[in-house]
Amino acid sequence: MIRKTGANGNGGRELKDLNMDWKAFSLDDLLKLLDGFDRWFLDGGVALDHFLGRSSRTHGDIDIGVLSRDFEALLAFLIERGLEVYDACHELKQVNSPGSSENSHNYWVADGKHYKVQVLVYEAEKNLVVFRRNPAMKWPLETFALTIKGVRVVNPLVIYAYKVTTRSPEPKDFADVASLLRLVSSYHKTALPYL
Repeated sequence: MIRKTGANGNGGRELKDLNMDWKAFSLDDLLKLLDGFDRWFLDGGVALDHFLGRSSRTHGDIDIGVLSRDFEALLAFLIERGLEVYDACHELKQVNSPGSSENSHNYWVADGKHYKVQVLVYEAEKNLVVFRRNPAMKWPLETFALTIKGVRVVNPLVIYAYKVTTRSPEPKDFADVASLLRLVSSYHKTALPYL
């Protein structure tokens, strides 16, 4: 079975999915799962919707981001809860224990029946987050994520940077960029009328 391709970290390559479909966690279920682990950020399209305060499109998955220095702790946390973690960068390969990952940046988490959440790993250098697609670009850690309604969300401008630099954009990426452009346009008209 072929399931997920495109901008979500696998560069448009098709990945065999080990006969599992995506049946993503809801945000509420994800929050319950990650209760007790606070070093993650809501990412991707669901993060944009959370930031916008509305649903802008249908989502086939839910993404979280984690800093590279916190990934092994997240991996252990997920495995302790009976979940399976797969390196999804090039081909799906199960990661069985902390320390066994190969410095990938894209993981799919499954419950044995379905893929439930995608984990995107962000490289961090001290207090800077490195843009994987251009390591010369770095963001201060304090601006990398925002807290919206009690949930830490990857800054929409970071998500935008990834969506506009993907090699194989999908319709959902165009939709997300359009939502951000509408938001900025609306903000400009209401908050910055003097410009």
